[in-house]
Amino acid sequence: MNTRYTAKISAVLAVPLILLLSYNLVMWFMPLTTVQQNTWEYVKSGDNLDFDYTEKELAHLKDVQEVMQLMDSALVVLVFLGILLLVMYRRDRALLQKLALWSGIYTTTFTVMVLLGLLFFFDGLFTLFHTIFFPQGNWQFPVDSLLIQTFPGEFFVTVALLIFGVSLLLALLLIWRGLRKPFIPRIFS
Repeated sequence: MNTRYTAKISAVLAVPLILLLSYNLVMWFMPLTTVQQNTWEYVKSGDNLDFDYTEKELAHLKDVQEVMQLMDSALVVLVFLGILLLVMYRRDRALLQKLALWSGIYTTTFTVMVLLGLLFFFDGLFTLFHTIFFPQGNWQFPVDSLLIQTFPGEFFVTVALLIFGVSLLLALLLIWRGLRKPFIPRIFS
């Protein structure tokens, strides 16, 4: 395979990998209330819910659970592909540096665009996200619903900014690493 295209295709795949890693890091360290923690554990692993959500809220949480499982599967596949690439090209330091550089550039570009969108058009992007991932339309609830009280809009703003902030930091580290030599630690040589 042409190494120039390998680096660029791999760099494109690095964008969702970095976003998914950032998402998992943010949610791992995010302080949650008791209700949020219980709901999060239900969504992530199917644990029992200790709180009385309505039937419509439960249907949405079930849909969220499916999206989370899809994201977890995508993360596993992308990590596997990333490791495979590192192993395949472990001796081609120049290619791996290009990969780091392009991955950082693509991710930085995407992340800055999304961050700007979040800062100026959060409601529109929130609606677009939910329209794409929950096309059945069961994601809008009254302000006094338990789900909205548990996860208010501010929660999503904070999480989104943290995810894209961590992604930007990781992307900038990749750019820095791509511009620096040698790229591969001795254990891979």
